[in-house]
Amino acid sequence: MGRLLAELLRRLAAGAGAVGRVLVVVPLTWFGRYVLVPFGRLLLAVLLGVGTALEWSLQHLLAAPLRLLATRVLLPGVRALAAAIGAALALVAAATGLLGRGIVLFVRRVLVPGAGLLLRLLAAAVRAVAEVLELLLVPVAWCWRRLLRPVLRELGRAVVRAWRLGGRLWRYLVVRPCRWLRREVWWPARDEIRRVVREVRAALVG
Repeated sequence: MGRLLAELLRRLAAGAGAVGRVLVVVPLTWFGRYVLVPFGRLLLAVLLGVGTALEWSLQHLLAAPLRLLATRVLLPGVRALAAAIGAALALVAAATGLLGRGIVLFVRRVLVPGAGLLLRLLAAAVRAVAEVLELLLVPVAWCWRRLLRPVLRELGRAVVRAWRLGGRLWRYLVVRPCRWLRREVWWPARDEIRRVVREVRAALVG
């Protein structure tokens, strides 16, 4: 039984292997040989053709015009622009140098002597004003201190005393008599007049 079973299994394995070769290996081999390999070759040829076309296009349609543009247009333009900028900078440097030298000469030859002369004139004017003020103020101060201030002080005192005396005279000669007249004469006369008027009115009405 064991030997029979082993022989049976061997036969089944051989049959399964033959069936597998017939149903799987042979179709896959045929599909790979007659489909995948030609398609891969065709795809490779297409990709190589597209790459060659792209390389030719980039080289002849893009790189060559860019190289021509750079060598014939951009590089000369950049050189001309650099030359123009260098000339402009040199001109600006020269103008700046001339302007700086002019400013230095102006300051050295005009401003400094003019400022010195102006300072000397101002100092002379200040000294002259100081001398004039000294000549004027010293006598004025002496007159004020020796003559005017004592006279004005005494005059002020006299005015104060006269004002006080006038106030006293006004009170004694005007205010007090007016108060006496108002109190002793006007008020009794006014009361008497009012009384007479009331009596006359009462007599006329009554």
